[in-house]
Amino acid sequence: MEGPPSAQGPPPATTCTRALQHAHAYSMSENYTVTLRGTDFSLHRSQIESDGPNYFTACFLTNSKQRRIELHRDPGLFQIIVSYLSGYTVLPIDERSIPRTMSSATVLSNLRADAVFYQLKGLVRACDIFIEQQRVKKTPTNQYMILGNVYRCHFSVEFGMCVTTAVAWSWTHVFSDELQANTTPASTWRLHANKEILSKAPLNDMIIAKSLLDEGIDGLQAVAKVEGFASHTLGGFDSRRWKLIGWHIDESKFGGDDENFDWDLHDIDYRVLIVLEDLRVE
Repeated sequence: MEGPPSAQGPPPATTCTRALQHAHAYSMSENYTVTLRGTDFSLHRSQIESDGPNYFTACFLTNSKQRRIELHRDPGLFQIIVSYLSGYTVLPIDERSIPRTMSSATVLSNLRADAVFYQLKGLVRACDIFIEQQRVKKTPTNQYMILGNVYRCHFSVEFGMCVTTAVAWSWTHVFSDELQANTTPASTWRLHANKEILSKAPLNDMIIAKSLLDEGIDGLQAVAKVEGFASHTLGGFDSRRWKLIGWHIDESKFGGDDENFDWDLHDIDYRVLIVLEDLRVE
């Protein structure tokens, strides 16, 4: 028969129970508590050190006796920070993770403010990069280039003819190979701009290249001449990059009004604007 139970206490711990006790003690020593407005968050040492040194390493790891801190920060934002410290991607912020006290317009800047407070340099940097990316997306893209040229012409000498309208002269001479080869523009310039400029004078009244594609041979020839002019100005016209949108030409007469203008004594400036779209800009 077996004797009565020993009254000297529990049996000595086995190797297995010692291992469990050690694991439990180790687990307890690796976890820390952050209390935010009454809400407790448990952080493991690996989370604290993931973007260190920081506020948490200073509080917990430099003072082995401190295992809990209380802060008056937003618990909703801290939930996002816990995910970040766990190695997850938190940007862009999921709408379901936005605290009720914040809006989609303010949550990112508030998250960055908390990242600064907790000294999480990696998260601050990630917020800055994301904010800059959003700013670039909202900024109108300079997807158009305006080519500007001014030609000063003296008709009786250069062309031996009198032309009464800029439009007629434009087709026969402004975009002609002879003018480009033999005449140096009085000025030339380029401007990169966004789509808004197309709605402003004088480009809101320009000739649209697409509209001439249905005008038969004359329309096709006109578009080809302008593309050739753009190629001459650019030093090459890559149709895979540049798309001709349209052009505008106006004139400035020097010396007298239309009725009293002396073609033999005075010049005319023809100002040429060509609008190209950069197809490489998204």
